[in-house]
Amino acid sequence: MVDSGGTTKWNGNTKPANIIKTYDIDGNVNAYIINLQTDGRKSGYILAEVYTEEEPNISEFGFTGEYIIPSGEKASRCGKEKLYYAGNRCFFKKAVIKCMTCGKTVKLK
Repeated sequence: MVDSGGTTKWNGNTKPANIIKTYDIDGNVNAYIINLQTDGRKSGYILAEVYTEEEPNISEFGFTGEYIIPSGEKASRCGKEKLYYAGNRCFFKKAVIKCMTCGKTVKLK
């Protein structure tokens, strides 16, 4: 998959351990967090944004562990709660947010 001079353990046995969908405020899928495993061990992650179907954007990746959202929580432990992604490592889990600019409350779908 990636040849980076031996800094990764990714190989033909690397596969998704789990895939977490993230959503925009309208409830549309806007990214996938793909935690990887190689030979049964955690071997990194890929965050792929999908604002257009034609050109997904790999905005983050790592060769070890699994994806951690900025709050310090492992994305795979969010359970059945929807994880909302606003871009630039900004995530929400609540169904209602308050706009810090205008003060309006927005209910997420």
